[in-house]
Amino acid sequence: HFLAGHSWNGLISRFEYTIDESLKLTAGIHLRQFRSSLKQKLTDLLGGDFYIDDYAWAIEGAQGRNPVKSVGDIIKVHNGAINPSGTFFGQIDYHRKNFNAFFSSSLTSSWYQRWDKYNYVNDVYSEVIRKSGFDVKTGVSYSPVRNHRIYANAGYFSRVPYHKYIFGNFSNVPTRNISNERVESAEIGYEFSKVPTYLRLNGYLTVWQDKNFLSNEYIQLENSTSTRALVTGLDARHSGLEAEIEHQLTRYLKLGGILSSGNWKWKNDVSAVLFNDNNTAVDTVNVYANGLYVGGTPQFIAGLTGNLMLLRKFSVSGNWIYYDKHYASFDPALRSNPGDRSQAFKIPAYSVLDLHVDFPFLMFEQQARFSLSCYNVLNDKHIIRGEDGLDHSSETFRGFWGFGRTFSFSLRISFQ
Repeated sequence: HFLAGHSWNGLISRFEYTIDESLKLTAGIHLRQFRSSLKQKLTDLLGGDFYIDDYAWAIEGAQGRNPVKSVGDIIKVHNGAINPSGTFFGQIDYHRKNFNAFFSSSLTSSWYQRWDKYNYVNDVYSEVIRKSGFDVKTGVSYSPVRNHRIYANAGYFSRVPYHKYIFGNFSNVPTRNISNERVESAEIGYEFSKVPTYLRLNGYLTVWQDKNFLSNEYIQLENSTSTRALVTGLDARHSGLEAEIEHQLTRYLKLGGILSSGNWKWKNDVSAVLFNDNNTAVDTVNVYANGLYVGGTPQFIAGLTGNLMLLRKFSVSGNWIYYDKHYASFDPALRSNPGDRSQAFKIPAYSVLDLHVDFPFLMFEQQARFSLSCYNVLNDKHIIRGEDGLDHSSETFRGFWGFGRTFSFSLRISFQ
């Protein structure tokens, strides 16, 4: 029986100072402490008297530990993470009539440590690794005439790696020479807001650099043991257009629509390093990902929304969303053939219709609300995500079906 747990605690302090009627300064600190654990506990002997765990896969072996286990003992897995971090942030805002601007920045430090009571006997804690990152963001908005607004935002982020990349091969030996991921992002947009119509148009460009990935545990080393490949240095370019519109047709009926069209692709070929159980580099493989679409998320979305008020309180709302240009996720380490530039399997396009009913009323002289929802009303059969296969076809694709028609309801009471 696998048991996973984690705990979060932290402290946030925020300071605001109004310099004058147009300038405001905000600063603060955010401290966080994260701890996790994963273990496998023996809960049932299935009629036997005991269970044998000979620690054959433990890095330090048995080391005198008793291999005979009973109900309640821990077997095979017992490790966790300790990951505290701290962030200092600041922002300055400028407001003057029809013009607004802001500039913000933050600095983050994270500490990484792993403990493992199954693989190690005497010293179960790893060394502590420290990584620092930062971000800088700025934006402006301008209203040339009433009800019209144009805006632009830009940012640069240096993001520290996730804990799983620092300790990437199930041991307390950390990965060396791993870089922060860097992100450059910019957007520009237009907004119109005048009762009964709201319209927003937006274009964006995001460049990811030095993205990190861990391959699945499948690669066989010369001694027939499995390991994983750490892929670093991948770059991606995300660009796209988004639109949103809402219009109050009558006092009781509102209709809307959304549109999002993106072009997300990997931009380079890199090398992946293979590590053994001691996180020692033993080999490299080339990863040919340049020009491939980023998988895992639909890059084209279009939809219609509506809300109808009945009897002043009773409301019915719905949304129909169409998804396309959705490519399967793929393991970058499997892209080792320079002659294979085929795109990952493209998941068939699909659409989903959801309906919601909402009714407020009084219960025991308190405000209450009953809600009923039906998801996938048309019971459409579709694939929502999956992993690409060796030949990028439906035969080798592995994925997950979306839920069929599903109902849910809730009752909420607000005591005053």
